[in-house]
This record gives sequence, structure tokens and C-alpha cells, in this order.
Amino acid sequence: MGLNQIKNGGKKLNVKIFSSWPWPSEYYCGVIDAELNKHVYHNATVCPNISEDHSRVIGHDVIERIFAVLGGGNFCLSDYVAGAAELFPDEMVFADSVEDFHQKTLHYIKNPHETKIFADKAKIKVWSEHTYFHRAAELFNNLGLKVEAQKMLEVIPRARRELDVQTNST
Repeated sequence: MGLNQIKNGGKKLNVKIFSSWPWPSEYYCGVIDAELNKHVYHNATVCPNISEDHSRVIGHDVIERIFAVLGGGNFCLSDYVAGAAELFPDEMVFADSVEDFHQKTLHYIKNPHETKIFADKAKIKVWSEHTYFHRAAELFNNLGLKVEAQKMLEVIPRARRELDVQTNST
């Protein structure tokens, strides 16, 4: 069995860990900057998300990774965080336990056509409701700066096109 290969029921899974800091694992492939994350996500069948304990306990700390994965049109399998489930009830898949996470990972690796349904819906939802431009527009609106808020929303279609071009060019 080679590096980055895990046997599971006779099937080899190609596991790679990228991070912004070193990990003590044979599956660790190196430090990767935020700009390259979108390409890593785009080339993965399943983009797992494992939240920190406080996210699961508090329930409303939805981390940026979820938005980055979904906004790029990728499939995200996550542990259950109430806030994420409320935002993306039909766009993500959640696991209730380690065993459930494992089973669902294997299922979606064997059935990648099913991931596209979730990924397509998620991308639309993120780009129509959950970008930093939406958050900036909300802030400007709350400050009474309606023109600035509108400018933020007008940037979204161009930003989405640019992301699609960058992601699909590799």
C-alpha cells in the first residue's frame, strides 16, 4: 500500500491532507495557501468538514471552509452543526457519528453523480445569499449607506465568473 492510500473493503481511498500549518500524518501533503484551496476542493470527490468542538456545542459557529467549499461548487460532508444545517438543509450532507461519516464518505465516493446534485444547489445558494459581498452590503445597509450596499451586490456576478474561470482553468 503506497503513501496516501487507505484500504477499505478492497477499495483504495486517495487521502490527502493540506493545511496552513504542518500535520504529523503520512497523509499530509504540505502547506497550501488560501488561493490554491479552491483547486484542491474542486479536485476532491468529497470535501470533508470536521468542526471544532465549540462549533458543535454552540451550534452557530459556521466556519469559512463550508462557504468556500460550497461556493466553489463542491460537495461537502460535515459533522452536524445546527447553524450549518439551518443555512444549508438541502445543500450539504451531515454525519451524526464517526461511523456515519465513514459510511457516507464511502457512499459518495462510490456514487459521485449524487454529489453533483448537492454541489450545484449549494453553489447557487452561497452565491445568491452568502458571500462576503452580501455581508458587506448588510453592514452598509445597517449604517444607512444604501448606495454602497448596492455596489457590493453588483460585484457578485463578476466575482462568480472570475472564480469559475480560475477554478476550471486547472
